Amino acid sequence: MVNGYKKKLIDTKMYYLRAVEEIKLAKLYEKEITKNLKNTCKKYKGKLLGLKYKLKNPNKIMTKIKLKGDNYELRDILRYTIVFPTNDYTKGVYNVFTDLMNNSKYNTKHKWVKQQWCVGDMYQGINTSWEFDKKFIFELQFHTYESFDAKTHGNLHKVYDEYNKNKCDDVFIGDNEYIEGECRTNRNTMIKLEDEIPVPPELNSDKCGYDIEEWYKILNIPSKLTTGKLKKKHRKTKKTRRKNKSKSKSKSKPKSKSKSKRK
Repeated sequence: MVNGYKKKLIDTKMYYLRAVEEIKLAKLYEKEITKNLKNTCKKYKGKLLGLKYKLKNPNKIMTKIKLKGDNYELRDILRYTIVFPTNDYTKGVYNVFTDLMNNSKYNTKHKWVKQQWCVGDMYQGINTSWEFDKKFIFELQFHTYESFDAKTHGNLHKVYDEYNKNKCDDVFIGDNEYIEGECRTNRNTMIKLEDEIPVPPELNSDKCGYDIEEWYKILNIPSKLTTGKLKKKHRKTKKTRRKNKSKSKSKSKPKSKSKSKRK
């Protein structure tokens, strides 16, 4: 029987070998993806930064697999960051995002788009994942120069990683485990640091919650999305909800004839 120490060594070796194989796969598609993103950035006057670190270190991949579990979907082995000046950010991100959406080789999902520009998000910027040619998933972040600097050189990213490492999102914010542990301290630190990063003017107040494909509304320009992939998904979801709601209404019997007021 394999003891705990030997099992740990075997698991570590297996995780590392998987990380190396994932990097080999990433290298098959990296050149075409990088070329397209460079051209898109040039088109909309953005900057593709951090290319030196576009391939994740195998040790970091191994650590992530250990933390998240064997079945975790790795989406950041190949990662990119596009940066725009704060005042040009909203339009720049919208243009790049919709260009990729309109390209049949690229596909994203709502659960792969993480927008964090609202107050209390703790981490300013946008993180997206894209499936390239139905074969490989890569990460694309959108930052302003200030949010990129905070992520790269400041304490924000370090504290954010610590917050995720402690699985703070899985702990109820009112529990003693959250209050007495590092979660509360990390959250307060991140909120303080995020306040120092200027928010793009169009994303102030309630506008920060708009999905990127709908940013044409706050930019007051026509929609550039031609495929309508995400919009169709929205419509389908709403239609299903209405259908389920009508079914539940027809099955349930009213307890009283009087109408109750909604608060």
